[in-house]
Amino acid sequence: MDPTKLVITYGGEWVENFYEGGETEFVKVCRNLTYGKLSRVVQDITNVDLTRFTIELRTLVDTVVRLRPAQPKIKDDSDCPNNKTHWCSRIKYTGA
Repeated sequence: MDPTKLVITYGGEWVENFYEGGETEFVKVCRNLTYGKLSRVVQDITNVDLTRFTIELRTLVDTVVRLRPAQPKIKDDSDCPNNKTHWCSRIKYTGA
């Protein structure tokens, strides 16, 4: 297992370029984790009821050039970051 750190922040909200409020948890995961397994890790930690809500995963991209921070959406395995990217998950609640 080639571990990496996963930072999961949930229960708050984005205010401009900063995530405020909520809870943050750290967990070690395998670097080549699939999107499905990553979603399950987030679901287990946040206790999200997937019959009522959806999980939206995003990553914060760190660049050497000063640019506006990017928050690209992760849709499947092809969008999972490489070893130079730091995870920060955002949960967006939609549904009843």
